[in-house]
Amino acid sequence: MSPGNSASRQNWIDLAKGIGIILVVYGHVARGLDAAGLYRDQHSFARVDSVIYSFHMPLFFLLSGLYFQSSLKHYGAGALIGKKVDTLLYPYVVWSLIQGGIAIALSHYTNTLTRISDITAILWQPLDQFWFLYALFFIFLLFTPVFKLAHQAAAPWLVGFVLLVAYIANVQFGIPAVDYVVDYGVFFACGILLSQYPAATGLGAPGQGAGRRAGLGAVLLFSLAQYAVHTVFHAADLPSGAAGRGAGFLVALFSIGCVLVLSRSLSPAGFRWLARLGKNSMPIYLMHILFASGTRVILSKLFHVQDLLLQLVAGTLMGLLAPLAMTGVFRACKMTVLLYPPACLQQSRQRAVRD
Repeated sequence: MSPGNSASRQNWIDLAKGIGIILVVYGHVARGLDAAGLYRDQHSFARVDSVIYSFHMPLFFLLSGLYFQSSLKHYGAGALIGKKVDTLLYPYVVWSLIQGGIAIALSHYTNTLTRISDITAILWQPLDQFWFLYALFFIFLLFTPVFKLAHQAAAPWLVGFVLLVAYIANVQFGIPAVDYVVDYGVFFACGILLSQYPAATGLGAPGQGAGRRAGLGAVLLFSLAQYAVHTVFHAADLPSGAAGRGAGFLVALFSIGCVLVLSRSLSPAGFRWLARLGKNSMPIYLMHILFASGTRVILSKLFHVQDLLLQLVAGTLMGLLAPLAMTGVFRACKMTVLLYPPACLQQSRQRAVRD
């Protein structure tokens, strides 16, 4: 979400986001088709679903943490929180209302029942996929004052360690805002830590990709690791409690590392289409459920299409491309208020300060 320090760095970040948002859309499309009863091979569905959900959302939290400290230094604590009100909290509320309203109106055609009470509860209980924006906002709300007041060199290690212990111990408070911080704040902290060692990781060298061999190696290692977890060790049979949470954390972190190396290796080649998906990952995330679910309903109810592959491809493509088209329409029609607040309401218009 934060701007990079160079075109090269921003390119590979966008590529990583592009990979992530494709997995997000595909995962939701597949789950929708499974809920609709179109999956006959439950084993295959469960395997792919488990692989995707083992790391794809932690990937976005880690990427969000990469530029946290540079953003805090540039904007200052107050302006940074204001910016997150504009870019996270505002679209969270707007699109929760839009998607929730449409879900209620079309409840006879959807897999899940959405009630008015679900919409009125969004301030403390996120609706559908919008939990990510809700969680990320509260993570910023925690990390910003901590890093403002603490010694910044030690803060990420200390906060990361505390959150890691809480994550592995599966500490839950029954309060969504707090529980999301426990479940995903550790990956945000990992992003902050990674940003402090660009030379050691190779992530900060402008104009240099990780190399084609590194990319192929990342794909191979990712495949082997996921195969081992799901076939050799049987992910469903991993020990519960701290041991299972610890194993899940390591799998997620290793998988994210593979995605980052792959993104670096793709960066010199451009892959503009993938980078464009990454740059527009926010509007895609906001709107993809509407278009993906709508595609499934139209194909199955109107055209009686029950072919799983066709539904998967059509739903994923519509979930990715239709939000891009709608974003262009919003801008052309001066309806950007659907994506970010009007100038008179923007909390981030205060002057950026350097602390």
